[in-house]
Amino acid sequence: MTDETALRQQILAAIKERTGLDVRGEAGNVIINQHVGQTQMTCTFPTQFAGHLIDGIPPELPVTNPPTILMAPEIPEPVRADLRRQKIGYLDGLGNAYLDAPPVFLMIEMPPAVKTGKPRAGKAPALRPGAIRAFNETGLRLVFALLNEPGLEKLPYRDLAQKTGLALGTVHNAMTALKELKYLRIRGKAKVLVDKRDLLEKCANNFPDQLRPRLHLGTYRPLQTAPGWWKTADLTGLNACWGGEPGAELLTRYLQAERLTLYVFGDTRPALERLRLIPDAKGTVEVMQAFWPKPEKEPDMPNAPPVVIYADLWATRDGRNREVAQRIYDDYLLQIIE
Repeated sequence: MTDETALRQQILAAIKERTGLDVRGEAGNVIINQHVGQTQMTCTFPTQFAGHLIDGIPPELPVTNPPTILMAPEIPEPVRADLRRQKIGYLDGLGNAYLDAPPVFLMIEMPPAVKTGKPRAGKAPALRPGAIRAFNETGLRLVFALLNEPGLEKLPYRDLAQKTGLALGTVHNAMTALKELKYLRIRGKAKVLVDKRDLLEKCANNFPDQLRPRLHLGTYRPLQTAPGWWKTADLTGLNACWGGEPGAELLTRYLQAERLTLYVFGDTRPALERLRLIPDAKGTVEVMQAFWPKPEKEPDMPNAPPVVIYADLWATRDGRNREVAQRIYDDYLLQIIE
């Protein structure tokens, strides 16, 4: 096995371990299996390997369809940013990934703390095992809960597992990862979450690929056709709330929702029946599994937590939605994040 082949395999193994992405190499190509909604897509991309990418971008990649993906043991953040501006896909051994080739979109930014130093010639960079557990599917469920409810991190792990509905081992692994990444500090005898703005951004960047596809329960169209019908819909007793664009409209009055995101705890049938939603792949209503701790009593407003709406808007990659996401941050999250 050549050094390049071994490095390619190590890079793909690191991507798979740290992100949960179903990816493999075959004959110089990268094969990615990704869920887009409820459909699993299998896409094959040619690759170009670069041994070192510390000081700059390599020679121009060949123009191919589908596009060629750059692979390297480590791609520094400034270089990654330049590659993204040119819409050049990349994978590196630290778990960073970017690919904008519809219908596949990947954007995974690893925290700098997973690095243990610059890679040495001929070797893939050393990786800190388990650090990404904070940003995989189950880790994100926990981190969103922590960001949504300040002080939750102070609970014993067993109580935190019960509160979030996650396995005790999952909580332990994710909290350990947060400590490794310096987001969780011990002050006196209490655990304290710090650098929460940066933590929120990491969650928002990983949410579209790591967690959101697993929450999708179906796409529907409403039998009601009146504009803004959802605003007068009674969600009482349905264990449901509006996320995404409708949630943002409720919070800011600055956005007219076009695509509706409905989060539901548990059984979706009561909500589908009362709201008169019928399955339609081209529908405008996306029904999602609620993934944060269920509130003990129904909130006054039928919207998901602001931190969830923020992530939903960020996931659309729409400039207008991201502008509204910033408003939500300023009006609702700033006081609990900073």
